[in-house]
Amino acid sequence: MDVLELKDILNSEDFKSKEKGIDPYARNAIEKVGLIKIKNVSSLIKYNRELRMLGKSLRHKSKCIYWACRLSELTGYKNFQDLTEEDIQKFAVFYNNGEIESDRKHHWIGTYNQAQIHVIKFLKFVFYPNLPHKKRPRPEFLVNYDQLPRREDFIYDASDMWSDEDHAIYLKYCSGYNIERDRALHMVFHDTSARPLG
Repeated sequence: MDVLELKDILNSEDFKSKEKGIDPYARNAIEKVGLIKIKNVSSLIKYNRELRMLGKSLRHKSKCIYWACRLSELTGYKNFQDLTEEDIQKFAVFYNNGEIESDRKHHWIGTYNQAQIHVIKFLKFVFYPNLPHKKRPRPEFLVNYDQLPRREDFIYDASDMWSDEDHAIYLKYCSGYNIERDRALHMVFHDTSARPLG
């Protein structure tokens, strides 16, 4: 596969349609990987095909492909088949921010855990493509790559919820075709303590 073939594949119906494709952000990530390591793109395309056959949503497929592309990028575009435990550690360290002042609620742990889930599933596919997806073992070099426990029970504070003033502002500027429906829906969320959509 060369760069022109890659562009044809990414512009094909398989990658552009909502049922079969991925979002433009993930498509750009694949294109970036393809400019440097075409062999990795072949694995990404096959993985996207499997996700489509499993009936995964556009958003899910895009996240899976995005994390696989980030893995490729952060390991120096090394061939997926040649990855080692040290490569995975490089990837993990990038997202393991530890204690930083701007992230007092440790949101980075959620990002790290999401990356871990998608990377492990992808590498199971790369190393055992002929096994059913639920029966694929974890490759040996991923044994020590586990999720991190959350440090807080809740990552939202009371201050994250809308105040009565916030609700009044939202309802004041709520306009459109179904204004009554939107206002009613908003008040149902407010009265049942659900988080607001707006």
